[in-house]
Amino acid sequence: KNYEKTGLPDFRRLGTLSRTNEQYEDAAYDLRRVYDLLRALGEPHLWEKTEHTGARWGPGFQTIHVAGTKGKGSTVGFLAGILRASGYNTATYKSPHVHSVAERITCGPIPPDAAYDERGAHLDPTTRLATHGKIDAETARIILDAQDKEKGKLTYFEILTVLAMVKFRQLGAEMAVVECGVGGEHDATNIFTQESIAAVVITAIGKDHVDALGGTLGHIVRAKCGIVQMHRPTFV
Repeated sequence: KNYEKTGLPDFRRLGTLSRTNEQYEDAAYDLRRVYDLLRALGEPHLWEKTEHTGARWGPGFQTIHVAGTKGKGSTVGFLAGILRASGYNTATYKSPHVHSVAERITCGPIPPDAAYDERGAHLDPTTRLATHGKIDAETARIILDAQDKEKGKLTYFEILTVLAMVKFRQLGAEMAVVECGVGGEHDATNIFTQESIAAVVITAIGKDHVDALGGTLGHIVRAKCGIVQMHRPTFV
């Protein structure tokens, strides 16, 4: 499913206000699907995880998680620029894209004179950063198996989010700046442990997607704040 094209379902059919299995059974936002797929891929999103089944991931990355209604994309860009200027191999995950889906998943720096590096990372001609490039056969197989198991319920955004985590790990990211899709608490990007979070940022909040997030501004605020982690810095 691609809710970016079809529009978001009304919250009354989502079960977004409760974590009960009964309400999640047919929910558009079901983090269980995302967690299950990440586990099948060796949990590449977790900073404390350093090994992948049958291969070495290498050191993990920490994440700055960004939610809000307005200014998320700009905030991600500013933070990533600061981190790269400070010498960190920094990855970003943003949505939606303007021209190409490759804009959503980037990781840099990488050699400026290479079209592809040894890990198969394609260089975007505009940003000169590694985009998502090709999906390796093992990852593709695991995703297809998961989609079959879920009877096609894994969404476009859920799969892209998981692919971003895989690519960040494969490309040796040290820091990632990740933008929430819609809301926060039940968003497919809300997958990080306390140890994996460097900071949380919540930008200006408005009434966009109010029907999908609970029906009131209070529900929207609750959804956005759902990414906050105990004992981790939060900037509002």
